[in-house]
Amino acid sequence: MIDAAIAGLGRWGRNLVNAVHGGSDRLHFSRCVVRRAGAAREFAAEHGLQLSTDLNDVLTDKSVQAVVFATPHSLRLELEAFAEAVAGRAPYPIPPRQMIDGTAALEAAVKSIELETPVVLEA
Repeated sequence: MIDAAIAGLGRWGRNLVNAVHGGSDRLHFSRCVVRRAGAAREFAAEHGLQLSTDLNDVLTDKSVQAVVFATPHSLRLELEAFAEAVAGRAPYPIPPRQMIDGTAALEAAVKSIELETPVVLEA
């Protein structure tokens, strides 16, 4: 089982969590990171996600094997650069045409583990 974190719990991030929550024996989201915790608290609690507002918490957590970025494009480059600097690994990007459903998110996380890189979803 891959222990993953998700960065961003907007509509797309919640869809990804819902797609794999309780329905996958290969991927489990255990952590999430958001800019503002208020709107995400209830969702995180319902899905057993440890909530943080600091990406560094997730990137330095040794139990997290993959990070799925489901963030707005305006934040993407900054977050990717930060992830690479902290984790020392370049992200593995997933283009939108591959993100049709939660299965693609699962496969992206698996590929991330194989390549030892964070996952970036190009939503």
